[in-house]
Amino acid sequence: MQKCCDAAHLSYTFSCDSNKVERICFGIVCHNLKEVPVHFHPLMKDFIEKTPLQCEKDKFIYSITFTPKGLYYKIENDYNASTIKHLLLSCQAGIESYN
Repeated sequence: MQKCCDAAHLSYTFSCDSNKVERICFGIVCHNLKEVPVHFHPLMKDFIEKTPLQCEKDKFIYSITFTPKGLYYKIENDYNASTIKHLLLSCQAGIESYN
């Protein structure tokens, strides 16, 4: 739960059958490999060590995802060194628009 406070963005999943939230993801940006909490699940360590990248950057986004059936973790790489930049710009634009 503490890591969710560091989320750069929140993602909600809805269903076509209902207006209730099916899941909520707290996306946390990692600016280097050491920030990825590989102790959450063994596959996270395997993923960051073996994922192919098209750039020299080693940035990742992991999400702590809550559903009615429990929680799980997602991880994505920034394989072309632009995803995180655009994500953070979008988040900042949303905050500025809200204010």
